[in-house]
Amino acid sequence: MTITSENMLTYRTQTMYLAIWLKMKGLKFSSIDRSKPRLTFVFEDSPEREALVKEYYAQPLIQEFVGAINDMKTEMYAENPPVVFDKTRKEPK
Repeated sequence: MTITSENMLTYRTQTMYLAIWLKMKGLKFSSIDRSKPRLTFVFEDSPEREALVKEYYAQPLIQEFVGAINDMKTEMYAENPPVVFDKTRKEPK
């Protein structure tokens, strides 16, 4: 949990599947922080957030589903990995 410049409490996660779960469960999505190589999903924090995060990690079916997605992504990119762009690198002139 962090406090933004507007004094609003926020919750940040780099876990896309958790972010999807929180949005689906009604936590108000605020933005995506793209300032670092890994995206960070930002939500307005609420008293329910802690219970929602625990619920997400406690459900074996969700964890099995996420694992299966990751396995399929591994298969998809086994021969042709996705291109990763370095946003910090300057292009030569």
